[in-house]
Amino acid sequence: MKQQTTIHSFLILIALALSLQLNAQTKKVLYVNQTGVGSSTTTTSDPDEDQVIIMLQSDPNFEVTYIETPQDGSNLPTLTDFDLIIAQENISSGAALFKPTGLLGIKNVPVPIIYNKAETFRNTRAITDTDADVTKTQNLFITVPESNQNHDMFSGIDFSEGEQIRIHYELSNSDGSELGEKSIDIINDLYISDPNTLLATVPEVTTPEEALVINYLPEGTQLGEATTDKLKVDAVSLPFGYGSLVRNGGKNITSEALTIWRNAAYLLTGLSVPNDLYYNPETAKKILYVNQVGVNPGTGGGSVPGYDPVIRMLEFDKHFTVTYVETPADGSAIPNDLSEFDLIVAQETIDSDAGLFRPDGALGVKNVSIPIIYNKTWAFRDGLAVTDADAAVTATQNFFITVPEANQDHGMFSGIDFSGGDQVRITHELANDDGSPGGNKAIDVLNNLEISTPNTLLATVNEVTNPDKAFVVNYLPAGTQLGENPNDELQVDAVALSFSYGAMVKGKGINITAEALTIWRNAAYLLTGIPVSTSLYNNPALFKQILYINQEGVDAPTPEVSTPGEDPIVRMLESDGNFKVTYVETYTNGDKLPDPGFFDLVIAQETMSSGGDFFKPGGKLGVRNINAPIIYNKTSTFRDGRAVTDVDADNVDTQNLSITVPVENQDHDLFSGIDFAGGNQIRLLAETSESNGNDGGDKAIEIINGLDISPADSLLATVDEVTVADEAVVFNFWPKGTQLGENLNDVLNVDAFAFSLSYGAMVNGDGENISSEALTMWRNAAYILTGLEVPTELYVNPDFTLSIDRAGEVSNVSSNVRAIGNKVYVSDVKSSTEINIYSLSGALVKTIKTNTDRNFTFKTGLWIVTVKTFEGTKAVKLLIK
Repeated sequence: MKQQTTIHSFLILIALALSLQLNAQTKKVLYVNQTGVGSSTTTTSDPDEDQVIIMLQSDPNFEVTYIETPQDGSNLPTLTDFDLIIAQENISSGAALFKPTGLLGIKNVPVPIIYNKAETFRNTRAITDTDADVTKTQNLFITVPESNQNHDMFSGIDFSEGEQIRIHYELSNSDGSELGEKSIDIINDLYISDPNTLLATVPEVTTPEEALVINYLPEGTQLGEATTDKLKVDAVSLPFGYGSLVRNGGKNITSEALTIWRNAAYLLTGLSVPNDLYYNPETAKKILYVNQVGVNPGTGGGSVPGYDPVIRMLEFDKHFTVTYVETPADGSAIPNDLSEFDLIVAQETIDSDAGLFRPDGALGVKNVSIPIIYNKTWAFRDGLAVTDADAAVTATQNFFITVPEANQDHGMFSGIDFSGGDQVRITHELANDDGSPGGNKAIDVLNNLEISTPNTLLATVNEVTNPDKAFVVNYLPAGTQLGENPNDELQVDAVALSFSYGAMVKGKGINITAEALTIWRNAAYLLTGIPVSTSLYNNPALFKQILYINQEGVDAPTPEVSTPGEDPIVRMLESDGNFKVTYVETYTNGDKLPDPGFFDLVIAQETMSSGGDFFKPGGKLGVRNINAPIIYNKTSTFRDGRAVTDVDADNVDTQNLSITVPVENQDHDLFSGIDFAGGNQIRLLAETSESNGNDGGDKAIEIINGLDISPADSLLATVDEVTVADEAVVFNFWPKGTQLGENLNDVLNVDAFAFSLSYGAMVNGDGENISSEALTMWRNAAYILTGLEVPTELYVNPDFTLSIDRAGEVSNVSSNVRAIGNKVYVSDVKSSTEINIYSLSGALVKTIKTNTDRNFTFKTGLWIVTVKTFEGTKAVKLLIK
């Protein structure tokens, strides 16, 4: 009985492992449009780039194949090669491919499917049912009964405001070209054998058990009256007009609708459904952020203009995209057409008497046509933005504002904790205008300004004389007159803030509090109509922000290989309270890369194409263009014609698992925490690997020889294949100003490290294959490049298994090593064999190369031995007595 239980458990484990393996693979999606679908105007999406396709392609879990087919489906590929099919609404409802004999017919379709074509479920089309008919609606919303709101189809969607979900913003024609009558078309009176498939409804539904709006249809469901019309797979039915989906370049479909599409794809492919909303990038609110020309952080450590903590916060927020502009005081650099923006931020750097603020200026009170945050109290003095003989600024050196209890529930202060009192700290220290230490800048208030709307002042300071006539933190609704001139009336909602720019950017943003940034965030949400968050915003300057880049489509082929975005390096950095990691997969053109300048460190991983445009001159990660410290873990990009111009520079593939650190470099911070007592070699990897992390293969360390590097002495660690140390890339530190290659323009403007580790070898075994020393070097590089004090202890990788756990695995290597007493015997040597003996901590103790059988004595202990031949590498344990 015990044996049977053991076997049963073993089979369960195998089944689980196979299931995990399948789930770890990229899901292949076949996306089907009808031949000839296209855009009749430039206002719609290209057929192969609608927002559903863009969303799925941007998700590392999916790989989308786009097909346009005749109605008979004659050019569809083999369907069983895919994990999911999407049949789009532009296909004719009477198309042969939907009919009972068609490839996508109910009883024939062999893989899970999303039918976004309700009309095809009318009688004589996909099904036989004399009552089933389409009901055309012009609904922009669906209703999800409370009992269904926890269904995974709606995961990530907020129902706190009610049970309705907006799907589209406007009606459309079928092709999305202009306003029409298309949005949601449903089916009524269809026989559905499972009575509980309807998850969302519209008022036109007559009988929920017989309607198609949003339905989850499990395998075995019969649709219509023919008993043969049963699904062999799970399916989802959606009712969304294709024209509405693609209208206005994708801006017409809501984030909630796309989230339903995403959830359906996850459910049908067996993936765990995310619990967050997918934000439609086309509907992100666009912010115009305005500084004056010549704004400068000086030399005192202020944020670089365009990368201050407010912009950084807004750029990191999925709700926003920011356009940064520096303009002369007359506003001449501000875009003429402000209608493309949803919010304007006029920053305190702008002169208070700037022409752009005056009554006839682009941002004047009566002229500004877009909601605005005026962070410039000085502009509202008499004779400048307004006419008011009494209005004048009162300079203060306050670090705090006071929020009366009556205002603490206002959305401007959402997420801020008032349990300790009614004061809110804005900055930690005073500053000069440019953010350098010293100075007297913090909060400047305006007194004695006529404000027609009462109670706009939400927070105050001691220097306020009359709350109804002061600017500190104010919410100013449209129609508010400012000053004595009745013409100076706001046409839009606005917020007035009183925070010094210099104090905000001091210390590259460390000087501004989380509470102050929360007020900025809340103002942006309120003015753009986004529901205001109830959490405090963490100042990103308090963490080192890391942009970690893989190439689009990187995959974990087995459960033993790290999931992209969760490899040992990412896990280590994420577990460190100093860092926050943004993981991105991008195509070779770099179009998915955010601006590196918003980050403190960029990691360009070895998965990326060495010839990708992102590395070339002009690319975001190019030597002369990169604007944030970077770790290039891609040596092969430093060949001629790629990142650099250098006819001699070429890559050398090696199968080294260790590097050598010359004694003179061992004190470099890159090796802090690493013990060199056993010699100058560092073991980085347990074994070679395939590029994707599978066992076997020949990937480990790849280097560059023959690269001109100025200045010299950048090489910190080497391998045997290096020919000239000053022209090699293995592990290098390149300080700002380093020229790489022969082109005088290819000079780094930031500090950088170059690493040479294969990604596949690092993720093999999901951390088992990368040593503590290798991860310590990654950690140290991150600390060095972000200006943190480098730790002095080893980062211990608990998963590394150059140990008893790895020893004895099945291997193709014929050479054997065994111990008898105090002697080690090497036998069955058929080719050149390299033997490395390691302590259990991974320190290399001895290396032997031989072409013949041999033996030697060795000291007592438990050791791990790796045996490397052309056949591969294996590890064994040796107990020497």
